[in-house]
Amino acid sequence: MKIKGIFIIFILFFVINGINAHGVDVTEDVMVLSDDSTGVIAKKLAEQMDFDVKVYKFNSVSDVEHQLEHALSNKNKMILVVAYQNVSNEFLQQHKDLSNRIIVVDSDDDSIKNGLIKLKQLNSTENINSNSSKISNNNVGNMDLNFTSLILIIVIIGLVSAIGTYIIKRKK
Repeated sequence: MKIKGIFIIFILFFVINGINAHGVDVTEDVMVLSDDSTGVIAKKLAEQMDFDVKVYKFNSVSDVEHQLEHALSNKNKMILVVAYQNVSNEFLQQHKDLSNRIIVVDSDDDSIKNGLIKLKQLNSTENINSNSSKISNNNVGNMDLNFTSLILIIVIIGLVSAIGTYIIKRKK
């Protein structure tokens, strides 16, 4: 009977964790969203401009949509979109308030360069408006969330170890 209870609690941990799977955004607040072909161009142009920006390459529409959704909860997220423009434009039609933080450009060199200039200006304006772009707005709780996730993982590992030890000792 105790084993059934322990397994039910163990399964509940996975169910609860699965429901909250959208989780923490691990990408930078200022980023370029690209695919394989546009990522190289964007990175090269950013380096020429001495603009330290992360270029992320995405391989599917669903990954792009997921990343754009992070901009809804993170008020510091600024994205230059150089690939998957159709998906991004549809997303911006649904969320017009993000149009000042999500910049969609064509895939040619001049458009990407102009988009990087706008992103750099937007980033510097945001840094002037807040003392620290990492601490302002809705992004305050992310550090606590990381520690909570770590503690949850340690508890799960401890439970699995305890259950395994109990089962092994019981069979002897």
